[in-house]
Amino acid sequence: LADQQTQGKARIAAVGGTGDPEHPLGTDAMAILEAILSVYDEDGVLVLMDLGSAVMSAEMAVEFMEPEQAAHVRLSAGPFVEGAMAAAVQASIGADLEAVAREAEDAMGPKREALGMTTPQAAVPAEAAQPVSESISAEVALVNPAGLHFGPAVQFVQLAASHQADIQVRNLTTGAGPADAKRFNQVLALGAEQGHEIEITASGPDAEEALAKLVALTKSGFGEMEEAAGEPITTQVERPELPASGGRVLTGIPASPGVALGIATPLASGPMAVPRTVVPDPDAEWARFQDAVARAQEELAEIADRMARELGDAQARIFQAHALALADPDFQAAVETGIKEEHLNAEAALHDATEAQAQSYEAMAGQRFRERAADLRDVGARVLRILMGGQEAEVELPKNAVILAEDLMPSQTARLDRRKVVAFVTAAGGPTSHTAILARSMGIPAVVGAGAEALSLPEGASLAVNGYSGEVILQPDAETEAAFRAQMATDATARAAAQAASQAPARTQDGHRVEVVANLATAADAEAALALGAEGVGLLRTEFLFQDRTEPPTEDEQAAIYSQVAEIMAPRPVIIRTLDIGGDKPAPYLNLPEEANPFLGWRAIRISLAMPEFFKTQLRAILRAAVAGNVHIMFPMIATVAEVARAQALLVDAAEELTARGVPHADIIPTGIMVEIPSTTQIPDLLAPMVDFFSIGTNDLTQYTFAADRTNARVAGIADPLHPAVLRQIDLVIRAAHEAGRWVGLCGELAGQP
Repeated sequence: LADQQTQGKARIAAVGGTGDPEHPLGTDAMAILEAILSVYDEDGVLVLMDLGSAVMSAEMAVEFMEPEQAAHVRLSAGPFVEGAMAAAVQASIGADLEAVAREAEDAMGPKREALGMTTPQAAVPAEAAQPVSESISAEVALVNPAGLHFGPAVQFVQLAASHQADIQVRNLTTGAGPADAKRFNQVLALGAEQGHEIEITASGPDAEEALAKLVALTKSGFGEMEEAAGEPITTQVERPELPASGGRVLTGIPASPGVALGIATPLASGPMAVPRTVVPDPDAEWARFQDAVARAQEELAEIADRMARELGDAQARIFQAHALALADPDFQAAVETGIKEEHLNAEAALHDATEAQAQSYEAMAGQRFRERAADLRDVGARVLRILMGGQEAEVELPKNAVILAEDLMPSQTARLDRRKVVAFVTAAGGPTSHTAILARSMGIPAVVGAGAEALSLPEGASLAVNGYSGEVILQPDAETEAAFRAQMATDATARAAAQAASQAPARTQDGHRVEVVANLATAADAEAALALGAEGVGLLRTEFLFQDRTEPPTEDEQAAIYSQVAEIMAPRPVIIRTLDIGGDKPAPYLNLPEEANPFLGWRAIRISLAMPEFFKTQLRAILRAAVAGNVHIMFPMIATVAEVARAQALLVDAAEELTARGVPHADIIPTGIMVEIPSTTQIPDLLAPMVDFFSIGTNDLTQYTFAADRTNARVAGIADPLHPAVLRQIDLVIRAAHEAGRWVGLCGELAGQP
């Protein structure tokens, strides 16, 4: 843990035990001596011990040392765990032995303060009392509507965690804090809302950079301000005046606009019964909990990926926040305490920790923060289900379902078949709940906070839901039903007008023409992309054909699917990217080796070129599909000129093989490369004569530029696609391409930012 905390910047050795299975307790003095010598430096070595024989053995180890070496070794009376953490951090920033030892001995201070104990004042020289590194701070107002709630808190914590500096944040408006900026639950607990002033304080390595980036992120509104800043494309639809007559009328909070007619469909969302037992082996129970957490994290990553594809990054962040909440050290420590100190089973310890944290959210002043209690309970329910051996159940819905629930969990909302859902009605929740956010993203009317009566509506009853006014009408009469149908037609017309506008050519305000094309993950996405105004396919990912199967797709199978997309899009361009697979995207039948860093390993074009016959099968399929439409081909992960030359040669070979077989195909199709490795951005002038176009993959280019894995929360904040280091590379590629008469596409998250 200390090594993780200092990211290898402190030399640490751990030693314990006697090496004697019959008498395992105790510590071998010679083993301690070896450990000291393994990290020895004349700057000094600090030794932290627990108690008993460890102290005696440590003293003996120092006695075995040469006197001049022993003079540089300090045995610390600091607490074994807190002292190690504090000392490692001080050592990592270059403090001397005295300062490191003093920090270790003072490490009980925060715990004593948290428990309301008086911390004894040590007599230290005045000069020694000065901090090793001064802190810097800045005050900034929260301008985004959500303040520091889930989504923004994810970004804030990820950015803070990507720096070594010690960073704290306080809510100056309410006096809450300070909170560790790298602790998700602590940041949430500040209850920082829009308009609140926060103070960010940083000290230690890279403090200035960390502070500047966090202030800039906060001032930017965490990306929530982009939509508000732009001019609306269509006129805001005024709230319609609609009748509400029939049976009972419930009034809640309008959460997602629109109206719907459907049938009441209660969704069971009651809490699971939590078993509570005493366990004989807490360590085994803790391991069982950790296994369940790992499975829950995998599920959350899958949901986040799907939400990003279907609804956008803002919705995906809901589930990224769930993953962060689950991994939060404070939350994990609470569960561990229940298991290891109270000997509770994992289910009970999880339930207690979840409820304690959820209730602390419910006690907060801001509505947004109170609503986050539902998210935490959702996270807890997921792990509880896994611990109890359950699977995520498929929800069977009738057509035109109006979903009724106490308060829909985000994971429940994301799992529903949107084709059958016409509205959401919840007894609890508010307009900023994640149910409301997801409903708006899905374009489904929603009313929240409708009260307990919403749960008593009879299953199968006819309902009219007014997402503009917050009204829910049971058994609407003929007049109300007719008015709602008319409004539904009006809303549909408005959507159709927006879709029609999406078909118009895209131009910037100064008249510059920009082609807007779609990235497709599956062939089934092609028609939806056309309906939303796509002018072609900028990237058809072909991995979907190769994964989740025991043998590779045949040439015929590939050709049929590529041709289908080409026909749907014709005469618009369809760029088919050859297989971008590797250690992070496995295909079992390829027997790819496990790699320590698959993003920098054997993947994409590197695998294709190493398996020419396998590669030519795909190339032949693409050439055959080019008969059906305007097909282009693109090679991923290009780093050198030689790779392009080899890929082009194999493409020529594939065409010749098709000619020899008498199979219809295109002999020549436009060919391009993905620009996602910095080496490629430095030689665009050499590559341009070899290709017809470039496509800059900004996600990978950014992560490779900063050597920061975008899936790693600790470093993801470093990788800024708007940093000059990235923008200058994009500029180099565009200039060289245009000089050679080639066009350039841009994809990735940056391409989607207005």
